[in-house]
Amino acid sequence: ELVRQLLTIAVEKGHEIAEMERAPGSTGDTIEFKRRVVGVKRLEPSADAETRNILGLINGKAVDTEALMRGAQLCYDLFGQHLFAHLTEILYAGDRQPSATHHAIAELAHPQRVLDRGAGLFPGWECIVCYNYDDLMGEALDAQQLPRVAWAMRGDEVAGDPNTLAQKGGRSSLYQSIYHLHGYTPRRPFLITHVRFVFSTSQYMAVYAARRQA
Repeated sequence: ELVRQLLTIAVEKGHEIAEMERAPGSTGDTIEFKRRVVGVKRLEPSADAETRNILGLINGKAVDTEALMRGAQLCYDLFGQHLFAHLTEILYAGDRQPSATHHAIAELAHPQRVLDRGAGLFPGWECIVCYNYDDLMGEALDAQQLPRVAWAMRGDEVAGDPNTLAQKGGRSSLYQSIYHLHGYTPRRPFLITHVRFVFSTSQYMAVYAARRQA
């Protein structure tokens, strides 16, 4: 479904190249900006035909993994880093909420004493490792009123996104870590320009191929 929606955007809208400009009537105290499309990049004819073919396979429920992987690559080739913005919009469409599984994991994340590890409290989980881009696991922890930090790659560095409770506690406080290995995009407005993500085959190979050879 995710690939289908992205392919549909590629065919119907293409890659809209936009810039933010100051809205008319904005003042120094109430500056507002609006998005203005300055150009559209379209699929090349051969890529367009291939995209439509994969869409047909998906809609006909005859698609296989290879076709989905190719569809993901076509989308990344067209949108580049901007693909992440489309992913964010799709992931939270319809006000999607954490699942029962998210909440079950969160309920087990409360700090606890572990006698054989010394004095003090420890997070319920050593860490939570997530391959999803969304922040639904974090939202489930928020519902439990737990301090937590989402970790992902920003450029070549690991960057953290703490919730309010973790911010108040500081770096030395107790918090639950969530590691987003393939990218991270929360529900709220968030700068994702330099956040690395893995969606297409080429992105996967760029991250894992060198390690496999080693």
